Amino acid sequence: MIPVELLTMGVSTVLGGIMSIWSQSTESKKQIALAQLDAMKERGKQLQQARKDKSLQFTRRVIAISSVLAIIVLPKLAGLWDTPVTYGWTEWQSGFLFFTEGKDIVQWHQMQTGGILLTPLDTHLVSAIIGLYFGGSLVSNR
Repeated sequence: MIPVELLTMGVSTVLGGIMSIWSQSTESKKQIALAQLDAMKERGKQLQQARKDKSLQFTRRVIAISSVLAIIVLPKLAGLWDTPVTYGWTEWQSGFLFFTEGKDIVQWHQMQTGGILLTPLDTHLVSAIIGLYFGGSLVSNR
């Protein structure tokens, strides 16, 4: 029969080894988490620096203004002077019951009389630009 002292020593040795391995694993996970946190802080600093870059802000403004002028303002002005303007946007064409599938098709429309025409393209573009600026201002103010 094994003496109780020897059994106690064996069990405590095994438990001590398990606890040591567990402690090393916890310390390793802690070191990984700290390294990830440092990397995220560095990435945050780089993003903040990029957001403060004046040339990037200027580029975004130029793209937004030129888009609005070319896609919205210029065709509207041309329509006011009785110049025919062709607009195109996608429309949903439904399928026949369950036999065919619905799809998006591009519809072209021409306006020949004087006046202003608001298309789905206008609303989508303005929504995207508003979202761009509101999203940018929300991120930079935090």
